[in-house]
Amino acid sequence: MFRRRRPQADFDAEIEAHLQIEIDRLRESGLSPEEAEAAARRGFGNLTAVRERYYERGRPLFWDRLAQDVRFALRLLALRPVLTAAIVATLALGIGATTAVFSLVHAVVLRPLAYDEPDRLVQVYENGLRSGGEADWVSFPNFRDWRSGTHVFQEMAAYRYGLLTLTGREGAEAMLGLETTDRLFAVLRVAPLLGRTFLPGEDAPGRPPVVVLSHSLWQRRYGADPQIVGRPVSIEGRSYSIVGVMPASFRFPNAIPGDTVVPIDLWIPMRPSDDREDRGSHNFWSVARLAGGVSLPQARGEMARIADNLARQ
Repeated sequence: MFRRRRPQADFDAEIEAHLQIEIDRLRESGLSPEEAEAAARRGFGNLTAVRERYYERGRPLFWDRLAQDVRFALRLLALRPVLTAAIVATLALGIGATTAVFSLVHAVVLRPLAYDEPDRLVQVYENGLRSGGEADWVSFPNFRDWRSGTHVFQEMAAYRYGLLTLTGREGAEAMLGLETTDRLFAVLRVAPLLGRTFLPGEDAPGRPPVVVLSHSLWQRRYGADPQIVGRPVSIEGRSYSIVGVMPASFRFPNAIPGDTVVPIDLWIPMRPSDDREDRGSHNFWSVARLAGGVSLPQARGEMARIADNLARQ
């Protein structure tokens, strides 16, 4: 459509060259010059039609035909308003649906995770015969051994889900929360909107109970009170102090096991429990951040070595 084409004379010369080659071949097979030329031209086809097609393609006829088509389409639409309205409505619905699907895919699949250097985040899990193969659960004693026995991760954290009852002057409300070790937010590298997240060692027994709220819970239950930090609340009958509120973009985890999208409303430090000391109880999940200069294959190799050592022990 835009590039410069070779001259018509070159095209004609190439046709004649091909014809001459075919004529020579036919003459060598025993035909007379006249018979060979006639047979070659019959085999080639209509030379005039070929030259006309090449001429038309070499002219800027595309734009002329496009303008004719546009004018014809506009006249047709003006003469048939009902058809025009149907076409416009169809286009609007199609574009709207496509935009909605793209927005969903972008939000769920394409948009980077709202963490610092999300490509350095990994999930650490166990495999074996307990569940017939690979699983995503971790026993807490294994997690502790992983954390103390490797240097391929900058930070590691464990967490589990809990259905928690929050009570206060706003009433009682059951919600899904997360019990985590103290380094979860350090692994994810997400700063709170208000206050702070967990301090090192804040998941140890005997430390004052604290809680971090989700942005949606802060808005829905507490009316986005900017003075919420430091306020006491009761969770499962125990008093907790609100130390922070996460930004609206923070979603961790995005879904509970089984890929069910349920928002997490609050995060509390890991509470003491019997299964935390049971190596056969696989009720936890683990996330880690690769250390600087460590590749994913290196981390896998190091974790395989630790797993072999634990299996022998």
